[in-house]
Amino acid sequence: MSEKHVKVVEEVFDEYQSAKRKHGEYTLDGSACTDINRLAALTEELGEVARCMTYDKEHSKNLKHELIQVANLAITWASIL
Repeated sequence: MSEKHVKVVEEVFDEYQSAKRKHGEYTLDGSACTDINRLAALTEELGEVARCMTYDKEHSKNLKHELIQVANLAITWASIL
């Protein structure tokens, strides 16, 4: 794995910790979260990635951050399966 990969993985972990502090048991691995909630959260974040890809360049600067959020949600969900 390259240094860039390691940095991104660290950013994903930081995003997880931030989400856990903010949402507690409503994070994707929390006891209050259902698979429907997980799918809704992942779909919403994927929509944010799509929004970054539109002609409206105002949102394109957020692409990396949105991809980090998608990675966090996908990894968190996969970790409980």
